[in-house]
Amino acid sequence: MEILKYDPGHRDLVIDVQYNFYGTRLASTSADGSLRIFDVEDGKETLLEELRSHAGPVYTVSWSNPRCGNYIATCGVDNDRGRLAIYEEVSTDSFNLVHQMDVGARLTTVQFRPDDFTTEPRTVIACAGEESNGIGVLYFVEKTRTGWNTTMLTNLKTGPATALSWAPPGISFTGESNGIASVALTGANGVVQIMSNNGREWTEADVLPMPRRTAGRDVSWAPNIGVTVTQIAAADGEGVRVFSRDQSSFEGWTHTELPLPAGAGEVWSLSWNQTGTVLAVAHGANRVTAMAMNVSDGQWVEVSSFEG
Repeated sequence: MEILKYDPGHRDLVIDVQYNFYGTRLASTSADGSLRIFDVEDGKETLLEELRSHAGPVYTVSWSNPRCGNYIATCGVDNDRGRLAIYEEVSTDSFNLVHQMDVGARLTTVQFRPDDFTTEPRTVIACAGEESNGIGVLYFVEKTRTGWNTTMLTNLKTGPATALSWAPPGISFTGESNGIASVALTGANGVVQIMSNNGREWTEADVLPMPRRTAGRDVSWAPNIGVTVTQIAAADGEGVRVFSRDQSSFEGWTHTELPLPAGAGEVWSLSWNQTGTVLAVAHGANRVTAMAMNVSDGQWVEVSSFEG
């Protein structure tokens, strides 16, 4: 496996790095308050723009699906207040700030809703964090013809939210198939909370326990192309649990603890491949382990690993 290394040139700790839908652009955020966007070709990066809409650390960056517009969003904490910044690509190498939301809650995670394959794609952003009193909070920001509308949910069972992940299109908890959207969150309380919208309002669909009920670090909903089983991977500092549910039967969730390598160290983040068959786990000191389920016996095994 070829490992590509980039120096984003930030003046402080790099916090998040994300490719766009096509893998042709790379965005990085930093504790120095900046977002840097690169064109990536043949293993080489060219800086397109550095954007500064944050006075404090920028925790997360997310690209929109191209069908939902050419947008990129960041969230961070500026002087103990949360800020969401949304930029639109107006040319091949220029991005303009089109919306900024300042809230009392500290915002730590943001993600665009995936394309739902409808004739009129919706541009929706979920971002979450922690209010000043320690209560978890979740915002949905949607582009409309007149601007950007915001919906807020509070008193999350996750506690202060640390990560979120949208469900792939078509996931339903009620048997309905149209207009359904779901988000999984994790946080300080060591659970995964699933919120669903039936086209009218957001309600809780499920609460799933983390392995040790310690603070969750990441959650990732697997793509489910061509299969009826939906999977959510969740990590705390010590391990990873994969929750599975058969959408055809609407039965409850089952879960499996992943057998990480001995001496794996702390778990930091998770990422599925495009088909939802391989899960990459970032852990320890610059180590990534890719794991997949053996179809013959249902056991999860390591398929590759590398160190940065």
